[in-house]
Amino acid sequence: MSKVSGKLYIPYTYKMMIPYLILVLLTDVVIGYISYTMLIKSRTEMAETNIRTALEQTKNNMKYQMDEIQRMSNTLFTSISFQDALQIQGEPLNIMLKTRDEIVPQMKAPLLLFGNNIRLALYTTNTKIYEIPGDDMSKPITKRDYYILSARSIENSEWFKSLQSSRKDNLWLQIDSDRGLGNISHFRARSCSSLVPYQV
Repeated sequence: MSKVSGKLYIPYTYKMMIPYLILVLLTDVVIGYISYTMLIKSRTEMAETNIRTALEQTKNNMKYQMDEIQRMSNTLFTSISFQDALQIQGEPLNIMLKTRDEIVPQMKAPLLLFGNNIRLALYTTNTKIYEIPGDDMSKPITKRDYYILSARSIENSEWFKSLQSSRKDNLWLQIDSDRGLGNISHFRARSCSSLVPYQV
């Protein structure tokens, strides 16, 4: 560059270079923006795919576990020997032996096959059957455990009264300490001469 007659003289090649540099800069900006947008879109789609896959796996796992608990409940519900044992009357020794030989084994068997920690509670109106308390139900579940309890322990609870009045059965719901612990229970009730609820 030089001054000619007091004016700034810019060589022709410089004049040609300026638009070229501007074009290159704009091209780089456009390509960079497109690449950045495509990268963000690709990563977003990948993250969404991973989340959907994880949610689907969680859903399938939950469904499998709920189906297993449903089968566990059905097994106890349809076992004639189990149902007969719940109605036992007579001498305390015979009742204790019947509980030991018929009720307890059939409650423990499905727990051994279930992979996760779970509580299986039987509430019976047969006052002759001895109670078998497990861990504190207000505490988190840390192992597979079973309970044989008197129906009197729940007959005044609001959730049980609600189920009785609605005559609903075979339900998934949160009862007692479930909400605080983040648990869910499967509840079934057999209606005959006595009401025998199951909580899993």
